[in-house]
Amino acid sequence: MSDDWHSLINRRDNLFKCGDCGNNSKLREKVNRIVVKTREVNYTEKWHWDPLGFRVTDDKGGVGTEIVREINICGVCTQARKARPA
Repeated sequence: MSDDWHSLINRRDNLFKCGDCGNNSKLREKVNRIVVKTREVNYTEKWHWDPLGFRVTDDKGGVGTEIVREINICGVCTQARKARPA
């Protein structure tokens, strides 16, 4: 009985819905993630006090990008995206 329960959990975790075409994936099909939206982020300086009371800067901060949204797509949609001209 417990083997059946574990196989259902594993089967559920290995399926996904394609964000491009909307079809359900095949069992254990490889997930391809495509970044849909990004944003620019300003990172602040990170520091701490050392045991002697001096301020130590660990990271100077800066500008970077963050992923806002990404979608899972199936193998067929991946091949179609690669075939499209850029």
